Amino acid sequence: MRDVFTDEVVPLLTDKFALGRVSLIWAEAMTARDDIAGFLRTNSGRKATVYETLSGFIAGLFALRYMIDKEEGETPRSSTDVFENEIMALREAGQKEYAHDVNNAFANFERASADLGIDRKQILWVFAMKHRDGVQSYLDGHHSQRENVRGRINDLIVYSLILRGMIEEEN
Repeated sequence: MRDVFTDEVVPLLTDKFALGRVSLIWAEAMTARDDIAGFLRTNSGRKATVYETLSGFIAGLFALRYMIDKEEGETPRSSTDVFENEIMALREAGQKEYAHDVNNAFANFERASADLGIDRKQILWVFAMKHRDGVQSYLDGHHSQRENVRGRINDLIVYSLILRGMIEEEN
């Protein structure tokens, strides 16, 4: 997870910040989301292209969070700080809360996959899209949500990194 962030996401951040506006960053992230969903529907395509798309999606989410902080008058934190102090802690807490298996980060997705007879990656994507909808609602002006928009963005980042791990494991 840390290698993907350092080697693939961080180099893309400059391009995402160059977009300069939340609406443009989000629009680009939603294009990436559509490409990822297409891959998940067909389970086909070049893995390298999917990795690049996921990395771009994640970089866009980090940039989005930074820009929202700025717009709300918060002091934006670096993407590395957010990754090290929030994303990694969130992933570890989720592992304990949902996976119930210290040796299998995908256990909860595999249980739901067995229950419903669909791919575990598709289960993960359904969970992730709930947070996408929350971010979209925030951007549409609904700011009084049950969960802070930063938490939703963090969840999307974690789900995207877990999805990357699932795809890697299948290769």
